[in-house]
Amino acid sequence: MSEKDSLMLTTPLPPDAPVTKLDLFLIFGELFSTKENIDKLISLNINEKGLIIIKNIVDNLPETFKSISEKINEIVKDEVLNIDDVPILVNLIKDVVNTDIKKLKQLMPNVEDVLLFLKTVLEILINKEFIKVENKEKVFKMIDISFLLLSTSIDIKEDFFTCLKTCFKS
Repeated sequence: MSEKDSLMLTTPLPPDAPVTKLDLFLIFGELFSTKENIDKLISLNINEKGLIIIKNIVDNLPETFKSISEKINEIVKDEVLNIDDVPILVNLIKDVVNTDIKKLKQLMPNVEDVLLFLKTVLEILINKEFIKVENKEKVFKMIDISFLLLSTSIDIKEDFFTCLKTCFKS
């Protein structure tokens, strides 16, 4: 046996690690490539205005998706979005958007549009199962609450518990 032969593996190769990295630009580029794909998104009750915003970002500011993809990949590296991950994920994505806000203001002039964009991105990724979740209903409730907290300030006259109760009534 030669020296070169001794360097070769004699056992089977280990399986390749699963590649689960999300590239939002590729995902949304494909999802918006045909009318049938768009109709499927609408049939999932995805907000149409949110879809229009995402389409505008794909067409005009695709680099925005790179940093958002990186943050989402950090959170879902265990391949599952847990309810505990949602506030962290929403906060990280918000930070990314804040760094690109000058460019994004051209397409999303107000805070509500920015939040709708982020929420729609997450809804598509979860509903199309690009991100696996343990409990969809609870994750969506947590996303709603996280975005509600991002978009409003608490009225000091109303206690926090009352505010949370109104969120869970729907």
